[in-house]
Amino acid sequence: MKGMIVRGASIALFAALMTIGGTAAAYEPSIPCTAANQGQQTTTPIWSGYYLWQCNNGQWTFLLQYYCDDFGNCIPY
Repeated sequence: MKGMIVRGASIALFAALMTIGGTAAAYEPSIPCTAANQGQQTTTPIWSGYYLWQCNNGQWTFLLQYYCDDFGNCIPY
């Protein structure tokens, strides 16, 4: 029984992680990615932290997601 719970939780976590890319697209930076800011990194806030983006070839590329606790401590995820 314990093994099935762990297996089910693992599958649920994997499924959640697979959707991060689609979710991140909804939070793309509002500033345009142009030749002038090529290589620049910026963040967009989300409910639990923020997303880190980098400007590459005219489009924003998702790099990392950070989770932050109530004390302002953030870790990459």
